[in-house]
Parts: sequence; C-alpha cells; structure tokens
Amino acid sequence: MMSAISLANLGVEYVDSLVLHSPYPTHSDTMQAWRAMETAVEAGYARQLGISNVKTMSQLQRLWDEATVKPAVVQMRFHAKTNFERDMRSWCSEKGEVPERGARLAPAY
Repeated sequence: MMSAISLANLGVEYVDSLVLHSPYPTHSDTMQAWRAMETAVEAGYARQLGISNVKTMSQLQRLWDEATVKPAVVQMRFHAKTNFERDMRSWCSEKGEVPERGARLAPAY
C-alpha cells in the first residue's frame, strides 16, 4: 500500500485522497483493502479515503458501518440509466461525504 517510498517517488509528503477504484468481489476482500488504506491515513501518508464504482447502497452502507476511517469521497456514475444515483447522492450528503460524479464524454469503443 502507500509508503514513504511511494510518496518520495511522487515527490510529495502525503496524498490528499486515496481512492479504492472499486469494491472487490467479496466484502471481506474489500474490507481487507480498506484496512490497508486506513493504515496509510493513520501513518499520515493520506489525508482522506474514498471509493469509486460502488454499485449498490448496501455496499456503501456496509463499508461505512465497518470502516474506522469513513470514506470522505464516493465517486459514482452520473447517468440517466442509473437515475443519476439520487439515493446514493442523498445518503452521501447526509453523512458529510462528497459525492463525485462523472460520465463519459464520448462512447467507449
């Protein structure tokens, strides 16, 4: 995970946000990765944690419930097919998390 060597390679003393790209296939694996990321925050290598590509509210809520360092950022799709993730955006706002949204500007090939 994040280390002093990684920070030196980047030429920084810390990173503002360390984001897990996507939950793993099992919740146990996701939490194992999250725990490793929490150690980066505890060591001062990262200021906050985030997660991307969460597909369901239950995934996000379970992570929130079990995390010591709560996700500060949740990156999600922003598309009409997903109802613009209205429920997830609302939940994030209630928890003080920053919901980041994005959409492709061009079709994927």
